[in-house]
Amino acid sequence: MEAEVYFSGKKVAPKEIEEWEKRHSVAMAKRLQKFYHIDVSPFFVRSIPETDVLTVRKKLVDYKMQLSNEEIRGKLKHVFQLTNTAEDLMATLGRHKRKSSVVEIVVKNVPANFDLKKFVDEIQALMTSSSTKDRRIGLAASPDHLLLEGRPHNSQEIVEITGGAPMEAHFINYYGVEAGINYPRDPEYPYQMVGISMMTNNTIAGDIRHQYKEEGTGFRAKLADEFPVFFTSSMIREHQFHLANEFLVWYKYLLDNWKQSPQQVKNRK
Repeated sequence: MEAEVYFSGKKVAPKEIEEWEKRHSVAMAKRLQKFYHIDVSPFFVRSIPETDVLTVRKKLVDYKMQLSNEEIRGKLKHVFQLTNTAEDLMATLGRHKRKSSVVEIVVKNVPANFDLKKFVDEIQALMTSSSTKDRRIGLAASPDHLLLEGRPHNSQEIVEITGGAPMEAHFINYYGVEAGINYPRDPEYPYQMVGISMMTNNTIAGDIRHQYKEEGTGFRAKLADEFPVFFTSSMIREHQFHLANEFLVWYKYLLDNWKQSPQQVKNRK
């Protein structure tokens, strides 16, 4: 897959994204070992900076898959209370104003039978799936991911470390909900994924508007996640890397499999 990534109009080198992924892979491997008591090989942790990123990604997913979603929820019960309180405080003090973390990704030379609308539908199907196969690709998309699980009514449960935070956050993305979203719709982008992110204490933590349009031999994606206004510039930039990393992984996965099922959204079981 040929792709270019832009933060605020500035092109970001693939090496920067890979280095970010490896740093966060080291941090997550250590977190799995110390907090979750997973038997992570010390050699694996030490070797991450010099190891092929695909190998690192697969091995880290293998470690994550040793934890069930129920174990993660139970282990993080008190952490979630802290992050819920922090998000609620930031939302209240900030009068529910938000900052945007935006990434643009240009994908080139897609298959001849590519259909952008169906591709966006595929992405949303992946987001709301609960299959084991899709759980693995969800965990592989970012070292910061710990739980991504589809829920009823076009929603997705997520546990991840966001914006370089020291601990996990737990929230639900409700897709198709557009009321109250701050980031504007761009009329040049005909397709979108849109929704709100709600903490488990019903505090709205942010929103998403991921927009797509055909461009050249492929497409351009404008991915916007919004957070409480108290998120610092460094946190916003950390999340830009998070967004770029995960969607590049998902795009490559879907495009690599496009020729096998180009006519319809895959039926996930």
